[in-house]
Amino acid sequence: MMSKIVMKKILPILAGVFLIMAVAAPDHKKIILEQFSRTQGEWDGFMEYTDFSDNKSKFSMPAKCKTSFDGKKWVYEVQYDEGNGEFVGGGGECTLNGDGTKLDNNGILWNITDVQQNGDTVRILMETNGKDNRKKATLRQTFDVTSKTFSITEEVKYLDQTNYFVRNKHLFRKKK
Repeated sequence: MMSKIVMKKILPILAGVFLIMAVAAPDHKKIILEQFSRTQGEWDGFMEYTDFSDNKSKFSMPAKCKTSFDGKKWVYEVQYDEGNGEFVGGGGECTLNGDGTKLDNNGILWNITDVQQNGDTVRILMETNGKDNRKKATLRQTFDVTSKTFSITEEVKYLDQTNYFVRNKHLFRKKK
């Protein structure tokens, strides 16, 4: 008897809480797709990376990036200036799954763990398991976007370690 009374009172309260949470929860997929759209164009910047030989030495090089977005696929091309007239390039494409919880970046599936929006700044956090320097690792990427800049930071945590370190960071500013 007591449980029926409790159920009659608690179920509507729980339903109301879940409804409020659903209405208040941001649409992460929409926010992420908006960031892909915001980052279309040509960008100047640099890449800073941690050398594979000791996982401590830091190096930096100028970089240029060109991106496009067709509403479903974000395509990027990056060209790095290694100095002495030597340039090396790379690129790829990213697509978001139907519910906005996973991002496919060139065949690597990243789990979107958080999307934060604060004024003009959006931060997208992602994780996946994989390898870094031939060692099993947890990889974490942070994608920060403003109206004038975007950055992608990739961090690594080897399975036998407790802390992450930055493997590379790309920072770009919109070309004028």
